[in-house]
Amino acid sequence: MPDTSGQQVKLDQPAGGTAGYGPDPATQPPAAPAAQRSTGGILVDPQILGAVIAQAATIFAVAIGIVYAAGALSLVFKLWYDGVPSLPVLVQLPRTWSISQAITELLPIAVAAGVLAVWTWNRLSKFRIARLIAGPADSGPAKAGPSKTGPANSGPPSAESDSARRKLSAWRWGAAVVLAMVLACIAVVLARYVWIGPIPAAGQDQSRGGVDPRPWWNILILCLVLDTICIRLALHFASTSPQKSRLLKRIPRDVFRVAVVALAVIPIVASTSESFAFPLVKLCGPAFYNPGAAGRRFAFGNLIGVSGQYVYVAEILTKQPEPGHYVFAAGYIAVIPQSEAQLMAIGRNASCGQLAVQNAPG
Repeated sequence: MPDTSGQQVKLDQPAGGTAGYGPDPATQPPAAPAAQRSTGGILVDPQILGAVIAQAATIFAVAIGIVYAAGALSLVFKLWYDGVPSLPVLVQLPRTWSISQAITELLPIAVAAGVLAVWTWNRLSKFRIARLIAGPADSGPAKAGPSKTGPANSGPPSAESDSARRKLSAWRWGAAVVLAMVLACIAVVLARYVWIGPIPAAGQDQSRGGVDPRPWWNILILCLVLDTICIRLALHFASTSPQKSRLLKRIPRDVFRVAVVALAVIPIVASTSESFAFPLVKLCGPAFYNPGAAGRRFAFGNLIGVSGQYVYVAEILTKQPEPGHYVFAAGYIAVIPQSEAQLMAIGRNASCGQLAVQNAPG
């Protein structure tokens, strides 16, 4: 038997491992950090996942808030044009009404306006006047300012740079005022010649008759100020590049511009298109005060909405300073129980004729 004392015996070991100690760490891939978890073969960082979920929830909440605010703004302008208070109705109508109002009327027009504005800008950006109005701040006539060659040359903005910024701001304010004036005039024309209000007087309850709840100069001033501010903000933010938020930096520039313009256009669309009053409605039943032919009685006004068991109707009162000439006196909101109305007729030619045939004396 050979003597093995003093000799080292080399045992067989598997490739990539150490005898008695498992695999060799030097030949294995690095282990995943403890904070990461494997999901379907993909490493997911809980912190990144939480941040993504939080950003998605924030975007969803902001979107819902914008939709609801747009619908509420539409309601406020409609009631303002009708000359009636808006706060009592705004807090009682269901939120679904405001959301549907925004989705069906305001948001499609606002998004279309944003897409059209960005499409037009991309084709007119080669012109100098277009760059002055809606281009980035560094595309103005003068680009003087701090040098970017190094810290030694960096300093406060020069007087020429300040003058260029003031000139750029003046161009944008001028463009905003001109465009706002055009939109305000459109709103005035719509309110004066398209708006139809209920005037239950002299048997002509569906004739506008020259009664205007709001003077034209009230509409002009409101729309001019509001449109100017919205357009100026759109020109400012649409020409900037989002750099502070990682989420916004990943959004394409044109998509960001469409979103900015659409948000700015929402109040403009509300103030311009809401000159179209609520639909006319005639509630027929024996409990109402307006007498009609064949014993009919009815209430007449603009239908705001139906909530629960009540119908919200905007009604106006007129006065007659001279024969045949009616003017606006006051506006109010009537909350009418649905049980009092035997018939609800909606539209410009609404009539209680169905009930008149049944209730007419034999």
